[in-house]
Amino acid sequence: MNNVFNYKKPIVMKSSISISKKTATLDSVFRQVYRTDYCIKWLSMKPIVEMRCKEEVQDVGSISTLYFRCPYFYYYVKIEQVEHGQYIKGTLFGAVSGFLSIELHEDDDYITLTYTLSIQGKNKFIHWYYVLTCFLPHEPYMWWRLKVLMNRAKKAG
Repeated sequence: MNNVFNYKKPIVMKSSISISKKTATLDSVFRQVYRTDYCIKWLSMKPIVEMRCKEEVQDVGSISTLYFRCPYFYYYVKIEQVEHGQYIKGTLFGAVSGFLSIELHEDDDYITLTYTLSIQGKNKFIHWYYVLTCFLPHEPYMWWRLKVLMNRAKKAG
């Protein structure tokens, strides 16, 4: 693991989940990250974490805000690239900088979704604040929320 307290370097976090093709389709999984209403349902956990976006889909140019209520913190994600059924990529801005990548890969039996977040605070205080409040619980939170995404994709598939 990189030294997360080094505010001069971004923190890179990856989470992934594999979903059997017997229970979901590539399209049903992609819809969970592409359609804003679906994305909000698996990613948000009100009142602690909430995603907001005015656009109906996470397409090029759309901007979402991610709010963390306890403790209060937020940043923006602007979608830069979308390839249907393959990936969604965006840049982070506001109090942080970095990128977000959601990639889908399939083989004969499984669809694998990989979620990568590279984030760096604009200054030492914001970076350390993010490390202490958001980085430490990130892996278990994302594992849990990706399981929610998987169950939603199964129902839709």
